[in-house]
Amino acid sequence: MPTPDAAEFDRWYDVLERSPQWRRFVGEQLGLPEQMFATGFLSGEGLAEIQSLLSLRLDDTLVELGCGRGGYGLSLIGGVGARLVGVDFSSVALRGAEADAVAYGLADRTTFQLGDLTTTGLPDESASAVVCVDAIQFAASVPDALTESLRILRPSGQLVITTWQASTPADGVPERIRRLDLAHDFAVAGFDNVEVLTRPAWSATERRLWTAALDLDPGEDDALDALRDEAADLLPLADSLHRVVAIGRRPGNPWPSVARSFRLNERSGSWGAAGLPAHIPRVVPRAGDSL
Repeated sequence: MPTPDAAEFDRWYDVLERSPQWRRFVGEQLGLPEQMFATGFLSGEGLAEIQSLLSLRLDDTLVELGCGRGGYGLSLIGGVGARLVGVDFSSVALRGAEADAVAYGLADRTTFQLGDLTTTGLPDESASAVVCVDAIQFAASVPDALTESLRILRPSGQLVITTWQASTPADGVPERIRRLDLAHDFAVAGFDNVEVLTRPAWSATERRLWTAALDLDPGEDDALDALRDEAADLLPLADSLHRVVAIGRRPGNPWPSVARSFRLNERSGSWGAAGLPAHIPRVVPRAGDSL
């Protein structure tokens, strides 16, 4: 099964845009926030876990790779005052994402731009965190995509990816899923604190979505018609696929100038922030940050 290109995704997002029922049906089945436009299949439970893992703060910058309509990224920043940069190679998807950002009152905190998983066009160390929901398998090179994520992350920043991995080599599992080895690829790219965790509850929610889709009468809704066809293909493979979340941290010190000042204070026999230069904020690190 060949990997879809940008033109194919443009056509698909145009179909989604014209669907009167996709947003409501998929959102209800997956337990997502009302009005969210999901173009992946991560459940509301999964979204809440990603929110917790990222621990975004006011004015952090979240980069969402393969953002599609931006539904997950917009939900992740909505209540915390962070900024979102969404990157996708579908111009049709990005237009929809921009419209939704306006509708949610988040346009002043969002930017959406053309790019792909291996070539984002973003500056070095520009992201507080990076998330990629159900899209990493479409990368031309998964190792290159992870290397690109590492490049744009600030020191100590987190990358969180959701996808599927094959639990058995069943016929019908796409090659792009069978080739995934995220634990290995994260480590080779240079991430530390790497974890790849299976999430059976996410799989169960997704299976309920596929089961409900089989019972649909899509009428003239081409998006739901395609969803029903996909359900017929994927339900027989459900036991051969694991839902996973992969997490990795970019090594490094998030506040090198603060660390240097503390070391200087130690040499002089004076500890603490009182001796920091005026241009360095008096900060209390979060749990897990290493000075």
